[in-house]
Amino acid sequence: MSKTHTVSTDSPEKIKLESSIIYARWLSKLAVGGSTAMVEVRTSFVGEGATIEIKGNTENGRKCGKLKEKIYGNRFMGEIEISEKVEEGD
Repeated sequence: MSKTHTVSTDSPEKIKLESSIIYARWLSKLAVGGSTAMVEVRTSFVGEGATIEIKGNTENGRKCGKLKEKIYGNRFMGEIEISEKVEEGD
């Protein structure tokens, strides 16, 4: 992202930074229905204490779990509770 500085170098200037997800990944190799799975999300330019909402889906698009927490330091690590409705192979 390129930004042209338009004021004197010793003057404050407000700019808007676009937040983004750098990556999101499962830290657990597998999960069983009724258990939890670890996830990690790294972001860029997200405010301290901002709400993060994660929804997990199986490869077939079936919902398997979700969470809503706060993110700090552009990094979130947490556990998603896996629905008991998830079946082997999902």
